[in-house]
Amino acid sequence: MEAISGRKTIQVMTADYSIHSNLVIQLKCQLLDNGSELFTWGKQNMEKEERQANDAELLQQIARLQMELKWPKKIYVALIPVNCASLSITATLSSASAAIGTLLL
Repeated sequence: MEAISGRKTIQVMTADYSIHSNLVIQLKCQLLDNGSELFTWGKQNMEKEERQANDAELLQQIARLQMELKWPKKIYVALIPVNCASLSITATLSSASAAIGTLLL
């Protein structure tokens, strides 16, 4: 920061911090080129975490809705008579109770 602001010269900083002048120049150039990333890095991480949490919530909702859809399909398939001869109330009720019994297991 001192090199960028110009408060100290490169020679003074190399003497104060016991580092080579090339290092001060390189660090100054890197800070000027990529300094804005220092302030946006935390914001980008927060946005990424929010997206991941939102994705996880959506995946859970999809799984729950798929499970809710499977129940009516299984019951419907169990209630459909195999042939027209078995189209009686008792056969339908027994097949429905058998289907519900298998679903509860």
